[in-house]
Amino acid sequence: MKLPPEKKELDQSKRPEEYARIRSIQLELAQRGRIMESARYAIEAAKLRDSRRMLAR
Repeated sequence: MKLPPEKKELDQSKRPEEYARIRSIQLELAQRGRIMESARYAIEAAKLRDSRRMLAR
């Protein structure tokens, strides 16, 4: 599975949906025991979450 390309210019209104989508994929992979793929999605979700925090400041 490939990660979606980084979306630096992602519309702010779509960020929560994108975060939720990535997080649900990550959790599903973790439940199946696919740890490496799950970790990649967790990192992607964290990047998106942290970029939201930066915008909120």
